[in-house]
Amino acid sequence: MGFGIKPPGIDSLSSFIWDYTFKITAFLPFVSMLFAFLMLYTVGGMQALKKNWIAAMLSGLVLSLTALFLAWSRIAPVEIIGVLSGLATMVFVYFYYKNGSSSTQRQTFFQKDLLLSASPFIILILLSFIVNVHSVKLYLSNLLNPYEIIHIFADKTEDLNILSSVWFWIMVVGILSIFILKPTKEQLSKVTKLWLKRIWGPFLAYSLFFSVAYIMAWSGMDVIGSKLIPSSNFTQNNMDIIISSSFAKSFGSFYPLIAPFLGLIGAFVGGSATASNVLFAKIQWEATISTVGANAFMWIYAAHAVGGGIASAITPSKITNAAATIGVGGKEEAQFIKATILPVLFMCLVVGILSMIFIYL
Repeated sequence: MGFGIKPPGIDSLSSFIWDYTFKITAFLPFVSMLFAFLMLYTVGGMQALKKNWIAAMLSGLVLSLTALFLAWSRIAPVEIIGVLSGLATMVFVYFYYKNGSSSTQRQTFFQKDLLLSASPFIILILLSFIVNVHSVKLYLSNLLNPYEIIHIFADKTEDLNILSSVWFWIMVVGILSIFILKPTKEQLSKVTKLWLKRIWGPFLAYSLFFSVAYIMAWSGMDVIGSKLIPSSNFTQNNMDIIISSSFAKSFGSFYPLIAPFLGLIGAFVGGSATASNVLFAKIQWEATISTVGANAFMWIYAAHAVGGGIASAITPSKITNAAATIGVGGKEEAQFIKATILPVLFMCLVVGILSMIFIYL
């Protein structure tokens, strides 16, 4: 992977992705159930939790164990493990509550309008399978080269791989859904205005976080002969090394316990786990080497990613988007963050404890 990070036993990007994914899913059986309980408690308090805790627990297990199995078996492209896990959970919830519904509800569940509204999601799953077939993905990744390779700085470049990215196909499905769902002119105008209003905050946050990550990773380096190389005093001037050294001195062998909290902080500020992962990757690498050793990095980085995922419950940008969708805001957003902050911190602590167990067992 980038930023000079080379975990032991990881000899390719593919092996990194699969090992990283499997380790993330190892935390999910615990985190998914806690998340389900948190949502119930936030919406309906203890009464909702007492009434539906079995369904919440089973739903969390279905999602997490499906993801864990797919990551372990590698029978599906890694990019759609989340989609398939979510689909499995939706199917489980339907059949779980179907037993308690009336015969009329059972007969009308698979009505035409419902299938039509779900068609974009179904198309996305099919497209995700197709574009992640190895031969198709290889073809798509080379189709736009060298036009999608951008120059960043000195000799550093980045291949965007636009056509092989699932996010591109999400955009394609979004456009197709206009013709499938056929919204009215008023509805389309309203959605477009809402999108234009929301997009700038996340776009600026992601851009700034990725930029800061590169600045921190390349600090203490010089451009010599059009190439970016470490200077003679690189270890004393590199921001990532300085920060990670401070963490290492403060926490020592207990460093895995705080790793998910860095993911939480990064995602809270940046608005996404991706931004958090990029910003703190080098810091986590250097701190891991200085404390528990490079062999533990994949567990540390996985815990970091899970912490970033947990932060979704309190990330202002996501809460703002959700609040706008259901027509609330301001006071309600603040109340939601206040209600979830302690459970979120507790979940990060659980992830930290689990990472200690996974590393030291």
